[in-house]
Amino acid sequence: MIDEIQLANMLENDAWKSEATLFSLQDLIDEVVPAVLPAIKRKGLQLLINNHLSGNDERWGDRDALRRILLLLIQYAVTTTSMGKVTLEVEQDESVAERLTFRILDTGEGVTLNEIDNLHFPYINETQGDRYGKANPLTFWLCNQLARKLGGHLNIKGARNTGYALYRSCQNASSRSAYSD
Repeated sequence: MIDEIQLANMLENDAWKSEATLFSLQDLIDEVVPAVLPAIKRKGLQLLINNHLSGNDERWGDRDALRRILLLLIQYAVTTTSMGKVTLEVEQDESVAERLTFRILDTGEGVTLNEIDNLHFPYINETQGDRYGKANPLTFWLCNQLARKLGGHLNIKGARNTGYALYRSCQNASSRSAYSD
Protein backbone atom coordinates (compact mmCIF):
# COMPACT_ATOMS: atom_id res chain seq x y z
CA MET A 1 0.00 0.00 0.00
CA ILE A 2 2.91 2.35 0.71
CA ASP A 3 4.22 1.84 -2.84
CA GLU A 4 0.80 2.73 -4.25
CA ILE A 5 0.60 5.91 -2.14
CA GLN A 6 4.09 6.94 -3.27
CA LEU A 7 3.15 6.28 -6.90
CA ALA A 8 -0.06 8.31 -6.46
CA ASN A 9 1.96 11.23 -5.12
CA MET A 10 4.39 11.02 -8.05
CA LEU A 11 1.52 10.92 -10.55
CA GLU A 12 -0.28 13.85 -8.92
CA ASN A 13 2.90 15.93 -8.81
CA ASP A 14 3.74 15.00 -12.41
CA ALA A 15 7.04 13.56 -11.16
CA TRP A 16 6.48 10.08 -12.64
CA LYS A 17 8.33 9.44 -15.89
CA SER A 18 7.85 6.55 -18.26
CA GLU A 19 10.88 4.37 -19.03
CA ALA A 20 10.42 2.62 -22.35
CA THR A 21 12.35 -0.58 -23.06
CA LEU A 22 12.07 -3.56 -25.36
CA PHE A 23 10.49 -6.46 -23.47
CA SER A 24 8.89 -9.84 -23.95
CA LEU A 25 5.19 -9.69 -23.17
CA GLN A 26 5.07 -13.38 -22.24
CA ASP A 27 7.98 -12.93 -19.81
CA LEU A 28 6.09 -10.04 -18.21
CA ILE A 29 2.98 -12.21 -17.78
CA ASP A 30 5.15 -15.01 -16.39
CA GLU A 31 6.44 -12.54 -13.80
CA VAL A 32 2.96 -11.35 -12.75
CA VAL A 33 1.50 -14.84 -12.27
CA PRO A 34 3.72 -15.97 -9.35
CA ALA A 35 2.98 -12.70 -7.55
CA VAL A 36 -0.78 -13.41 -7.48
CA LEU A 37 -0.67 -17.20 -7.24
CA PRO A 38 -0.52 -17.46 -3.42
CA ALA A 39 -3.76 -15.47 -3.02
CA ILE A 40 -5.39 -17.45 -5.83
CA LYS A 41 -4.46 -20.79 -4.24
CA ARG A 42 -5.49 -19.63 -0.75
CA LYS A 43 -8.98 -18.85 -2.04
CA GLY A 44 -9.23 -21.97 -4.23
CA LEU A 45 -9.58 -19.96 -7.43
CA GLN A 46 -8.28 -20.68 -10.91
CA LEU A 47 -6.12 -18.27 -12.89
CA LEU A 48 -6.42 -18.55 -16.65
CA ILE A 49 -4.11 -16.75 -19.07
CA ASN A 50 -5.24 -16.40 -22.68
CA ASN A 51 -2.38 -14.69 -24.50
CA HIS A 52 -3.43 -14.54 -28.14
CA LEU A 53 -0.05 -13.13 -29.17
CA SER A 54 3.04 -15.07 -30.17
CA GLY A 55 5.10 -16.40 -27.25
CA ASN A 56 8.16 -14.53 -28.50
CA ASP A 57 6.30 -11.25 -29.12
CA GLU A 58 8.40 -8.29 -28.04
CA ARG A 59 7.04 -4.84 -27.35
CA TRP A 60 8.49 -1.39 -26.87
CA GLY A 61 7.03 0.43 -23.89
CA ASP A 62 7.16 0.89 -20.15
CA ARG A 63 7.43 -2.67 -18.88
CA ASP A 64 7.31 -1.74 -15.18
CA ALA A 65 4.19 0.40 -15.56
CA LEU A 66 2.42 -2.33 -17.52
CA ARG A 67 3.46 -4.91 -14.91
CA ARG A 68 2.09 -2.73 -12.12
CA ILE A 69 -1.22 -2.20 -13.95
CA LEU A 70 -1.73 -5.92 -14.57
CA LEU A 71 -0.69 -6.86 -11.05
CA LEU A 72 -2.99 -4.32 -9.37
CA LEU A 73 -5.99 -5.23 -11.51
CA ILE A 74 -5.55 -8.98 -11.05
CA GLN A 75 -5.10 -8.52 -7.29
CA TYR A 76 -8.34 -6.52 -7.21
CA ALA A 77 -10.14 -9.27 -9.14
CA VAL A 78 -8.82 -11.94 -6.77
CA THR A 79 -9.95 -9.98 -3.72
CA THR A 80 -13.48 -9.53 -5.08
CA THR A 81 -13.89 -13.14 -6.26
CA SER A 82 -14.91 -15.76 -3.73
CA MET A 83 -15.17 -18.76 -6.06
CA GLY A 84 -14.45 -19.60 -9.65
CA LYS A 85 -11.77 -18.04 -11.78
CA VAL A 86 -9.90 -14.93 -12.83
CA THR A 87 -8.94 -14.69 -16.50
CA LEU A 88 -6.36 -12.46 -18.17
CA GLU A 89 -6.83 -12.12 -21.93
CA VAL A 90 -4.22 -10.40 -24.08
CA GLU A 91 -4.76 -9.59 -27.73
CA GLN A 92 -3.71 -7.21 -30.42
CA ASP A 93 -6.29 -4.53 -31.13
CA GLU A 94 -8.05 -5.09 -34.45
CA SER A 95 -7.94 -1.44 -35.48
CA VAL A 96 -4.33 -0.52 -34.57
CA ALA A 97 -1.54 -3.11 -34.75
CA GLU A 98 0.57 -1.36 -32.10
CA ARG A 99 -2.26 -1.33 -29.55
CA LEU A 100 -2.78 -4.17 -27.11
CA THR A 101 -5.95 -4.94 -25.22
CA PHE A 102 -5.86 -6.58 -21.80
CA ARG A 103 -9.09 -7.96 -20.34
CA ILE A 104 -9.38 -9.14 -16.78
CA LEU A 105 -12.56 -11.10 -16.21
CA ASP A 106 -13.69 -12.83 -13.05
CA THR A 107 -16.60 -14.77 -11.64
CA GLY A 108 -16.94 -12.52 -8.61
CA GLU A 109 -19.77 -10.37 -7.35
CA GLY A 110 -19.10 -7.65 -9.88
CA VAL A 111 -17.83 -4.14 -9.39
CA THR A 112 -20.42 -1.70 -8.07
CA LEU A 113 -21.02 1.69 -9.65
CA ASN A 114 -19.70 3.21 -6.43
CA GLU A 115 -16.43 1.32 -6.82
CA ILE A 116 -16.14 2.48 -10.42
CA ASP A 117 -16.26 6.07 -9.12
CA ASN A 118 -12.85 5.36 -7.55
CA LEU A 119 -11.52 5.44 -11.12
CA HIS A 120 -11.59 9.24 -11.02
CA PHE A 121 -11.67 9.93 -7.28
CA PRO A 122 -9.72 7.41 -5.18
CA TYR A 123 -11.12 6.61 -1.76
CA ILE A 124 -14.46 8.27 -2.57
CA ASN A 125 -16.27 4.96 -2.03
CA GLU A 126 -15.78 1.72 -0.15
CA THR A 127 -14.43 -1.28 -2.01
CA GLN A 128 -15.39 -4.92 -1.69
CA GLY A 129 -13.33 -7.25 0.38
CA ASP A 130 -12.91 -10.82 1.48
CA ARG A 131 -11.92 -12.36 4.78
CA TYR A 132 -8.30 -11.45 4.05
CA GLY A 133 -8.88 -7.73 3.49
CA LYS A 134 -10.45 -5.09 1.28
CA ALA A 135 -9.65 -4.31 -2.33
CA ASN A 136 -7.30 -1.37 -2.68
CA PRO A 137 -9.37 1.80 -3.32
CA LEU A 138 -6.40 3.34 -5.17
CA THR A 139 -6.24 0.56 -7.77
CA PHE A 140 -8.59 1.92 -10.42
CA TRP A 141 -7.28 5.48 -10.14
CA LEU A 142 -3.62 4.40 -10.31
CA CYS A 143 -4.19 2.08 -13.25
CA ASN A 144 -6.16 4.74 -15.10
CA GLN A 145 -3.44 7.34 -14.54
CA LEU A 146 -0.66 4.96 -15.63
CA ALA A 147 -2.65 3.83 -18.67
CA ARG A 148 -3.12 7.45 -19.73
CA LYS A 149 0.60 8.15 -19.29
CA LEU A 150 1.26 5.20 -21.61
CA GLY A 151 -1.16 6.52 -24.23
CA GLY A 152 -3.93 4.08 -23.40
CA HIS A 153 -7.02 4.03 -21.24
CA LEU A 154 -8.79 1.96 -18.61
CA ASN A 155 -12.43 1.11 -19.04
CA ILE A 156 -14.32 -0.71 -16.31
CA LYS A 157 -17.63 -2.46 -16.85
CA GLY A 158 -19.34 -4.19 -14.01
CA ALA A 159 -22.64 -5.76 -13.10
CA ARG A 160 -23.75 -7.44 -9.90
CA ASN A 161 -23.41 -11.23 -9.85
CA THR A 162 -21.70 -11.41 -13.24
CA GLY A 163 -18.12 -10.56 -12.41
CA TYR A 164 -16.46 -7.69 -14.17
CA ALA A 165 -14.20 -6.86 -17.04
CA LEU A 166 -11.40 -4.34 -17.18
CA TYR A 167 -10.14 -3.19 -20.55
CA ARG A 168 -6.85 -1.45 -20.97
CA SER A 169 -5.54 -0.51 -24.37
CA CYS A 170 -2.03 0.79 -24.65
CA GLN A 171 -0.88 2.51 -27.80
CA ASN A 172 2.79 2.80 -26.97
CA ALA A 173 3.42 -0.88 -26.29
CA SER A 174 4.43 -1.16 -29.92
CA SER A 175 5.64 -4.33 -31.51
CA ARG A 176 9.31 -4.71 -32.28
CA SER A 177 8.75 -4.75 -36.01
CA ALA A 178 7.49 -1.16 -35.88
CA TYR A 179 10.91 -0.07 -34.59
CA SER A 180 13.19 -2.26 -36.69
CA ASP A 181 13.60 0.18 -39.60
